[in-house]
Amino acid sequence: MSPAERGGHDAPRAPGASGPPGAPGAAAARSPPGSPAAVRALRVVVTGRVQGVWFRQSTAETARAAGVVGWVRNLPDGRVEAWLQGAEEPVERVLAWIRRGGPPAAQVDAVDVHADASADPDLAGFVVRR
Repeated sequence: MSPAERGGHDAPRAPGASGPPGAPGAAAARSPPGSPAAVRALRVVVTGRVQGVWFRQSTAETARAAGVVGWVRNLPDGRVEAWLQGAEEPVERVLAWIRRGGPPAAQVDAVDVHADASADPDLAGFVVRR
C-alpha cells in the first residue's frame, strides 16, 4: 500500500490546506478561482456601553479591513445595529471582534445575531449610518 493510500504525507491535499494530512481542515477545499464564494449576511444588535465610544467607526474600520460590506448605526434605545455581509470567514472575524468587546472604551453586554438575513446584492463598502 502506498503512503497516499495509507493517508501518509504523500496523500493528496486541498490547495491551501495547512497542517499534516488528516488534520482537521486538511481536506477542506477552497472555492476554485473565479467561482462565487458563499455570501453570509448577518444582522447584529449590540447592547451595552456602545454609543459615544467610537463603536460605529471602529466597527466600520474593522469590517473594511476584513473585506466585509454593510453598515452600522445607533438605535434610539442606546444599542448599535450592524449589517455584516461577505464571505463567511471575514464576517465571522468581524463578529468575533464585536463579541470580544469592540473598541477599548466600549462595554459589550450582549450580541444578538440574526443569521436568517438575505444578502443584499446592492451593498458596496461599509458605511456608518446616522
